[in-house]
Amino acid sequence: LLGLLLVTSRGWIPDWASMVLANTLTVSGSVLGYMGLLRFFGEKRRQAFNLGLVVLFPMVHAYYAYVQPSLRMRTLNLSLALFLVCLQCAWFLWRHPTRELRTPTRWLGVLFGVCGLVSLARMWHTVLGFPQGSDFFHSGNFDALVLISYQIFFIFLTHTLALMVNRRLLGEISAQEEKFSKAFHTAPYAMAITRLKDGFVLDVNEGFTEISGYRRDELIGKNTRDLFLWENPMDREKLVDLLQSKDRVRGVDHRFRRKDGSRLDGNVSAALISFGGETYALSSIADITARKKAEG
Repeated sequence: LLGLLLVTSRGWIPDWASMVLANTLTVSGSVLGYMGLLRFFGEKRRQAFNLGLVVLFPMVHAYYAYVQPSLRMRTLNLSLALFLVCLQCAWFLWRHPTRELRTPTRWLGVLFGVCGLVSLARMWHTVLGFPQGSDFFHSGNFDALVLISYQIFFIFLTHTLALMVNRRLLGEISAQEEKFSKAFHTAPYAMAITRLKDGFVLDVNEGFTEISGYRRDELIGKNTRDLFLWENPMDREKLVDLLQSKDRVRGVDHRFRRKDGSRLDGNVSAALISFGGETYALSSIADITARKKAEG
């Protein structure tokens, strides 16, 4: 972006900034983009070639800007550099897509391939003897079309990169949800997720239905107060106060009531979690009724 701004500022800023620095920033940004793709996919590769490209490019560009001015050679230098970077990006994306990101990486590879072809066409056009003169902004319709193509490419590139990143984020969220769901529902002790402010039951596991006597559909969407799960409703208020002050509570004894009205002694541990902007309590309850009876 900065390189593009410098190019369009030609005439208002020094020539070295609009010609050499601007195009060096463009090539450097492309190399950084390639390195970003590698990092996104967890690949580690030596960048000696690309670092050499970033160092050599401004030297060649400066030579054909001041020592032997030639718009044709500067155009060839830039097109070749962009072609080499786009080729690396396209090759990597087509050879190393992950399964969950296969579609967006394929499209991203196509985009880089198209950009490489545009650069290749520009090199071919340059070898044939164009552009003529020394003023880039009066170099002809072909170069204007190439610039438009590059801008369209950057628009699609931004959109496709956003889709790829979002796909990964959604995949990571889905994997975390699956892990949490399995741990929650296969836990050997009773677990429940209730809204902190009113006791609304969001979810319970099989262990909770076993010790409470309620079916899962009888609990979800209901309020713990309406279900009379707490023998003393004030115990819940005390637990909520503890959670709000400490974020988690471990090994607190409370008394509950099962569906049939019998008493249940439970050892409660709980922690605060958030869903959709609401605060919930993730609670586990160990049935210690037998132990309490044995203690007398």
